[in-house]
Amino acid sequence: MYITSGHLYPHLFKRGDDTLHLNAETYVYDSHGNCFGRYNPLINYARHTVNVEKILADTDANRKRLISEVGELFYSA
Repeated sequence: MYITSGHLYPHLFKRGDDTLHLNAETYVYDSHGNCFGRYNPLINYARHTVNVEKILADTDANRKRLISEVGELFYSA
């Protein structure tokens, strides 16, 4: 899992918004060694869309929240 910060999805925010937003990249390997991007709370895999309400400003609290949500998705699968 990678947690990065930057000017993500600029088309979703008003112009001039210099807030850094968090992004998560999550990958899992199956028993055959195939790699898949899964368990990312920013992505709605059923609809193939971005969960805009999950794009959070870059703060320590939001980093912990995002990591926790990744764990919740993984352990509930």
